[in-house]
Amino acid sequence: MAIRTSSSRLALTVGALAIGLSASPSAAQSVSELQQQIEALKAQLQALEKKVQSVEKAKTPDLKVEAKGAPRFSGEGFKAFKLRGRVQTDLGIVGDPDTIGSGTSPAAFSPDRGLGTTTEFRRARLGVEGEITDWKYKIEADFANNEVDVTDAYLEYTGFDGVGITIGNQKTPVSMNEQTSSRFITFMERAAFTDAFGFSRELGVSVNLHGKNWHWKSGVFSNGGFDGSDEKSGYVLASRAHYTMPLENGFLHLGGSVEFRDQGAAPSRLRQRPFLHTTDTRFIDTGTLPVKSSVFLGAELAAQQGPLSFEGEYGRQMARFVNGAMPGGSDSADFQGGYATIGWFLTGEKKAYKASKGAWDRTKPLHPLDKGGHGALQLNAGIDWIDLTDRGAAVFGGGQYSLNLGLTWIPISHVRFLVNYAHIRVSGSPERVKLTSSGVLRPSFSTNAFGLRGQIDW
Repeated sequence: MAIRTSSSRLALTVGALAIGLSASPSAAQSVSELQQQIEALKAQLQALEKKVQSVEKAKTPDLKVEAKGAPRFSGEGFKAFKLRGRVQTDLGIVGDPDTIGSGTSPAAFSPDRGLGTTTEFRRARLGVEGEITDWKYKIEADFANNEVDVTDAYLEYTGFDGVGITIGNQKTPVSMNEQTSSRFITFMERAAFTDAFGFSRELGVSVNLHGKNWHWKSGVFSNGGFDGSDEKSGYVLASRAHYTMPLENGFLHLGGSVEFRDQGAAPSRLRQRPFLHTTDTRFIDTGTLPVKSSVFLGAELAAQQGPLSFEGEYGRQMARFVNGAMPGGSDSADFQGGYATIGWFLTGEKKAYKASKGAWDRTKPLHPLDKGGHGALQLNAGIDWIDLTDRGAAVFGGGQYSLNLGLTWIPISHVRFLVNYAHIRVSGSPERVKLTSSGVLRPSFSTNAFGLRGQIDW
């Protein structure tokens, strides 16, 4: 090897100089200079020997592995790469399947067999995420219900301090409950209005300005995307902002959002399930409306004080019709909904919250099961309501109100079990009636729902 030969020659040279120095009296006056040359040559020899060792020994690239549910890898040229996913399995019971159904008379009554006991894989997602320099990426698909749907699929640039630019399929920035991941929501399902008003992921670009305790995210989106409807028309404009006020042992969250959808992107039919997703039955339903555009306005309030937490929202959706097409010439209709929830960690944890995003995050047990503890246990109670009736516009979609109770157990981080109960009251349902014990059909009635969920994510 050339490097080894050079080092050998250098060693011989150093030795020859040393011998010559000792054998030649005439060099005595140059002893100091020659000694300095020898020391310099020795230093070069040591450097060459180290270089030889580095060539002979194969270099192993640095690779960092972290446990983030699933292993997360970082190395030269990339960081935070991991396979991500979640599985949520639900069992649901919606009461009175023999007495709730459809019909215009007791003799023509037909029970709704979509009620009763049902099960489903609510979500079964698999994807990847990671970072390359200042670029983040994420793509995830959902395999639940024997279908494959792309959920998140985007690229985000984070090279500017306090600014994020995201391009791709992503959630439109609206509602705190909607922005909180399904892995961390309080009950098995989000608030009724978030589903009924058509919040969803769309293909577009958004800009997120954020600090330690605030954020403002706005974007423009197309109504196309990954659902195969590449010829769908319509665009969406959305914006959401929040501020988190720090408090002793807690915080106060204030936020709001607005979303505009033009014709083609605005939902033309608003409807909602009875608390659980395991049934496809809808008690309230506007039917198909001649919607030209819609505007949503929402307000958010949340707080935490030690193991206690609160979350509430109010939302209003205003739908404009095509050329006053509704009976009586009405050109618009207003619908509204909201919720309020209180949670208490019996085991002392604080509900995790991400202040720069304004959304709830992963709560880790103080005493996880795998460390000899009992995990985290949270008791939740709340109300949820949505009104899809606007009498002035001759839209009678009905109203739904529920009192919700829940118990959440987190044995270890990334695993959750939820037990939920809801008492549901329906007012003026256009789709379903309840057959009373006296043989009368009523479009206003009450029932109960019970749900169980087992969940793991990585």
